[in-house]
Amino acid sequence: MSSSKPTFRFLSWVCNDEDEEVEFVLPGSYYVCPVCDGKGTRLMAVLRGVAITEEDRGREWSYDVECEKCKGLRVAIEPDRIACSLNPYDRATLIRYDEDRARDASEQSNEGEWDTDEH
Repeated sequence: MSSSKPTFRFLSWVCNDEDEEVEFVLPGSYYVCPVCDGKGTRLMAVLRGVAITEEDRGREWSYDVECEKCKGLRVAIEPDRIACSLNPYDRATLIRYDEDRARDASEQSNEGEWDTDEH
C-alpha cells in the first residue's frame, strides 16, 4: 500500500490583464481539526454560549451541525511548512498564502469595526 502526500490547494487573486483568481498547490499535511476538536460536528452557531439542559439534550433533534472547517472529516489540511521549505517555488507560494491569510484576517477585523454603534 503506497501512501501519497496530501496536497493543499488555495485560491489567490493574481493581478494580470484579467485580475483572475488562480489556484495554487502546496505540499500539505493533515491535523486534527481545531474547530471541532476532531468530532466532525459542533454546536449550532445560534446555540453557542446558551445553556442547554440534559432534558433538552434528550429530545429527538440534534443541536450539532457539520463542522464548517473540516466538513465533517474530523481532520483539516494545511500547508506542510517543512516540505515547502525544501523547494524555492513552494517557499514563495507559502509566503503568498501567509500574506493572503493575514490580509483576510485584517479585512475581517476591519469589518467588525463598522458594526459598532457609537452615539
